[in-house]
Amino acid sequence: MEVADRIVVMNQARIEQVKPPVDVFHAPSTEFVMDFLGNVNLFQGRVEQDQVRIIGKTFALVEPRSEQPSSANVDVRPHEWEISREANGVPSLVAQVLRINPAGPLVRVFLTVDGGIEIKVDMTFEEMQALGISTGDTVPIAPRQTRVFY
Repeated sequence: MEVADRIVVMNQARIEQVKPPVDVFHAPSTEFVMDFLGNVNLFQGRVEQDQVRIIGKTFALVEPRSEQPSSANVDVRPHEWEISREANGVPSLVAQVLRINPAGPLVRVFLTVDGGIEIKVDMTFEEMQALGISTGDTVPIAPRQTRVFY
């Protein structure tokens, strides 16, 4: 991804996407491509015009995807979540911090929502320190970016 001008992602001898690396990572054309390039939090959701509903909460979509309400897979990468200390007016899920892995400059936070659905969130060590979160805390989390696949 660092030296190529274009990348071809294949799945069982079938081309899934051919684009520059930045486009493949930030605008994957299929769920396979999204998952192939790294960790993903996957949810079953419902899309209606410019909103998606996951785990009982409704979030805005950056790009409207469907005129008719429909079921969809909703993917959110770990670095595309925002953890807050308290509700800030943004639609969010209430999550409990299960564990924190602070190894290196990036911290992986494991949270659970809605009775057991696990969500992985990546943030910098400095962000984690500023939040002051620890295992057992209950915090609101919100996706900054969602990708919908039908």
